[in-house]
Amino acid sequence: GQRSQPAACKTPDGLFWFATAQGAVVCDPVRVLNSDAAPPIVIEQVIVDDDTRFKIAGPVAAGVSAARMSRRQQPVGNQRAEVPSGLKRGRAGLVEIHYTAPRFRGRDRVLFRHRLEGLDQDWVEAGSDRVAVYSNLRPGTYRFRVCAASNFGLWNETGAQLAFSVVVPWYEMWWFWPACAATGMAVVGTVFSWHYRQRQRMQDLQRENALAQERTRIARDMHDDLGARLNQLALLIDGPPRPASKDNMPELAREAARSLDEIVWAVQPGKDTLDHLISYLVQRAREHTWAADLTLDLNLPENIPAWPLSAQQRQNLFLACKEAIHNSVRHSGAKSLRVELTVVGQEFTLTLADNGKGFDLANRSEAGNGLANMRRRVEEAHGQFRIGTAPGRGTAVIITLNHAHLSQHH
Repeated sequence: GQRSQPAACKTPDGLFWFATAQGAVVCDPVRVLNSDAAPPIVIEQVIVDDDTRFKIAGPVAAGVSAARMSRRQQPVGNQRAEVPSGLKRGRAGLVEIHYTAPRFRGRDRVLFRHRLEGLDQDWVEAGSDRVAVYSNLRPGTYRFRVCAASNFGLWNETGAQLAFSVVVPWYEMWWFWPACAATGMAVVGTVFSWHYRQRQRMQDLQRENALAQERTRIARDMHDDLGARLNQLALLIDGPPRPASKDNMPELAREAARSLDEIVWAVQPGKDTLDHLISYLVQRAREHTWAADLTLDLNLPENIPAWPLSAQQRQNLFLACKEAIHNSVRHSGAKSLRVELTVVGQEFTLTLADNGKGFDLANRSEAGNGLANMRRRVEEAHGQFRIGTAPGRGTAVIITLNHAHLSQHH
């Protein structure tokens, strides 16, 4: 048959000749290799652990395909997704940026380098890897840039770039916990301030109530005691002249003066101590025993403690002791009265004893209301009241108080 002729040949100078219907075609291999173009780059996909923390700030560079962002697939069942070790609160987890250089020739020999502006100081030589992985990215704005080179070392310096930002939930912001602490402190401060104002208001009401009670007591004492003495004096002065009336007038005047002095003493805040109470009580005992020609025996410590007393405690104790002295002087038929104070630790005991006729405690008619009033006043002062007596053996009134009760109710 007919012998075919070769369609191409290589000449000694290294050129390739091809026969075509249009004529001969010559190809210089050296010139073809040297004209190889730098490969194009495409950012294909961005994979993140939490798409709520990762936001693409804008499109990729012009002429490059847009990146597709997707969330990392979670494992099936109860298994948790793998989290990079050392992941810090308030930062993004894993961020994978996939890129490639689409070309048909020498695809496996394309080299890449990338840089994350905002994190990397220099370019990272990635070789033929087509994914960049980042973790623990701080909140902020970043720009990812990637360049590629052909197998002949021609670099696409323009490359592709992608701007994105890492955001964190408001409850993981740096200011969240300080704000919570400040809010908590403000709430606690508000509650404390409200509680303090309420407490102050209650204390003001208590003071006003105590003041009102003190005024009522002073008015009652002036009416019952001082007023009675003055009325008796007025009756004696305005009534028909009697010899006995003239003898009673000086005594009534002295009793009125003592009543007024007791009222003034009761309202003096500087006298609200145990030593002042005992001193005033001894003064009154001297006056009563001297007027009734009784012997007064005092058995007191050299230094009486200045324990604080409230005005009500001082008044109740004084009136209870005054009642005991009055009973010894007026009703007991005693020749002497003993006032004794003992202090042991935080407790003091006040004893007022006479050597009078005494009485039967079981007989209510002999006891009368005076003992009940004395017991009530001592118990209102948070003390203990005891009485020892028997017919023909005198009477002893014993009052015991603890310093802790005095401080607690002052």
